[in-house]
Amino acid sequence: FKHAYMLPLLAFDGNKVVGRAVGVIDDHHNKHQNEQTVFFGFYESFDDQKVADALLGEIAKWGKSRGMITLRGPVNPSTNHECGLLIE
Repeated sequence: FKHAYMLPLLAFDGNKVVGRAVGVIDDHHNKHQNEQTVFFGFYESFDDQKVADALLGEIAKWGKSRGMITLRGPVNPSTNHECGLLIE
């Protein structure tokens, strides 16, 4: 990760982990594609919209604070690896 930054997140309900995700800003991708994109990946949560909103909202806020204007995913941890997520 000499050219990328990762924000790992866990969502809790009391002491219970109910979700996880990471935010990734990849300088090589953004330079090559002429983008300002923050990615999300390694996403997993209970079926709860509040958990999803909290995790993705934090990633979006983190990206925006670093000049990113697009949120894209899921990628794990980049488009050179796995893309997508398991629904069931």
